Amino acid sequence: MSLHLIHIPAQRTLAPRVLNVDTIDRLARLNDAVRAIRRMGIRILEQTPCGDFPAEGEPCIRIAHDPHQSIAALLDAAGPRTWVMFGRAGRTKRAACAFRGVTVIIEMEAPQ
Repeated sequence: MSLHLIHIPAQRTLAPRVLNVDTIDRLARLNDAVRAIRRMGIRILEQTPCGDFPAEGEPCIRIAHDPHQSIAALLDAAGPRTWVMFGRAGRTKRAACAFRGVTVIIEMEAPQ
């Protein structure tokens, strides 16, 4: 049995390819907003670092509004809201607002 020693060059610091600065920023904003919303007692349905309309590639959190639970704390802390009706015969109402650098989409069933 023989033993050969090999010289390993010093590690080079490479820029991350997947978790680049933009992705890390989006994830940090998303985590901060998710934690704050959960502390308010609001259930989160979905969270993504790169959302679709109306988030347009920004972090996005989707919640369903339970009419028996107040979301006043979230609405007070959030920026301006945009309301949109969508779904079958406009039965679902959706609001989008900015909260801690994240788009929060609030969905609720419209009264019949």
